Amino acid sequence: MSAFTISRSTTVAALPGVVRAHVEDFRKWRDWSPWEDVDPSLARSYTGSESGIGAQHSWVGNRKAGTGA
Repeated sequence: MSAFTISRSTTVAALPGVVRAHVEDFRKWRDWSPWEDVDPSLARSYTGSESGIGAQHSWVGNRKAGTGA
């Protein structure tokens, strides 16, 4: 077999609008993202729109967190 699919799912006890607000706003990612604890001194910057289309997020961290945008 040359192809396969892996999937996971979970149930979130919250209204879709509440969940969307936490995903669209990069500043709220610190509340839920498992990557946030990888580097306690992670340097973050936010530019563009506050959330949604046009919002931008970049970070510089240790070896595990890396650097990205």
